[in-house]
Amino acid sequence: MARLREFRRDDIPDVASLWQRIFRAQQTVATASLEEYFGRVFFDSPWFDEQLPSWVYLGANGRIAGFLGVLPRRMVFDGQPIRAAVATQLMVDPHASAGIAAIELIKKYFAGPQDLAWTDGANASAQKLWVRLGGENRLPIQPGLAAGVAPGPAGGSAASPTPVAADSDAGSGADLPSVRRGG
Repeated sequence: MARLREFRRDDIPDVASLWQRIFRAQQTVATASLEEYFGRVFFDSPWFDEQLPSWVYLGANGRIAGFLGVLPRRMVFDGQPIRAAVATQLMVDPHASAGIAAIELIKKYFAGPQDLAWTDGANASAQKLWVRLGGENRLPIQPGLAAGVAPGPAGGSAASPTPVAADSDAGSGADLPSVRRGG
């Protein structure tokens, strides 16, 4: 059985339940609003891109034991469009092979077709994995946020991409922050 596969809409209840167990241990049942959040963010977003999916890791029992969300973003660099992807919500069931699952999820993400990869924040363990697998730690892109960047599969040099807001966000102030890549 494949241990990694793309996140599907019908996985939402299991991923929300995993999130609840990992991030809110005192509450074991995922709420309907949490499930709605996962649907809205990972499938109904104006930036949704089937070529930049989120990923689930399947445990030995075939059930979801890990998740890495991917949020596609459109940006422009030197007047040319680039494809960016934000890694978010990395989580692994501690009873599964947590280290292997996290490594496989991050490696799959790094191997994606994006030109620029970064995370919206990470704990110390995730930061160590990020760097060991080829990413870099960078200064926060906004005050109070920790971020890591990694070149896309084609590598890359120093860059300051400009975010492009989705049509539905035009003028709303929801533009994405710039991220520095490379030297």
